[in-house]
Amino acid sequence: MASPYLIAWGSGALVFAVGGALLLDRRSRLAGTLPSPMLWSGPGLGLVLAVVGAKLHPFLLNPDELREIGSAAGVMKLLGASGQRIGGGLVLATVFLGLVLPKLARGHLNGWSVLDAMAPLSGLAMAIGRLGCLAAGCCFGSLCEAFFCLDYPPGSPPWWNHFARGLLTDPGLPSLAVHPVPLYLAGLGLLASAGAWCLPRPGWPPGSSFLIFVTIFSGGRLLVERARESILLVEIPLQTVIDQALLCAALASFLWRWQTHRSGTASEIQPSSKDGSSRPGIPSA
Repeated sequence: MASPYLIAWGSGALVFAVGGALLLDRRSRLAGTLPSPMLWSGPGLGLVLAVVGAKLHPFLLNPDELREIGSAAGVMKLLGASGQRIGGGLVLATVFLGLVLPKLARGHLNGWSVLDAMAPLSGLAMAIGRLGCLAAGCCFGSLCEAFFCLDYPPGSPPWWNHFARGLLTDPGLPSLAVHPVPLYLAGLGLLASAGAWCLPRPGWPPGSSFLIFVTIFSGGRLLVERARESILLVEIPLQTVIDQALLCAALASFLWRWQTHRSGTASEIQPSSKDGSSRPGIPSA
């Protein structure tokens, strides 16, 4: 029987792959072109690369281990690595969806239009998957006394953490109450999706939905990580650096897009006008 963790993340992946294919199909038709099979399969391929990027994330500060991934032993080590990081997955999936997929789909949509369409689904898929993290007890937070904080049963990751630290006197007791970090991250994903869907207006430059999503998501993660269990912050400094880089890159890109959109000098703005505003699925008036 599949675990709640796998069910939740599998459901989120299905929403992203199927919903993304439907959204890209609609955008392509609104642009006056028939969608290609590659465009339909793009979200699924992006999802696979997101998993690879999430697995690669812990290796990024260790070049020696990163070089070993090219070997069979390195691949097995990568697949067996515990834990994944959303930041690495977001980076790799963005490169594929924004740069590679438009070329494979023979120019049916440009990169900004693809990223705009996928941004709201990304947060929704992450929110669904985080429910699996909540059930499994992974990604748990630091000690908390608020009414909404949660304790976990014996044998769960928070319980083992507290037992090893000598915080539990009776092994039959549940863990101490901790911050429900997976719920924080699920809410953050929904908030980023809502911002990507609702904030852009007709006339905004293509890419606005995606850049709003990255800004809210990365900025929110920098706040949420403060509530994560400090003893487990082995890879979190790298995650924080990547979140900071994503936040700065999104803000700088947003300013650049507005500047080029106003001046009319960006060459990619011309083909993007065929499929309307950057708000997913909504053509220009």
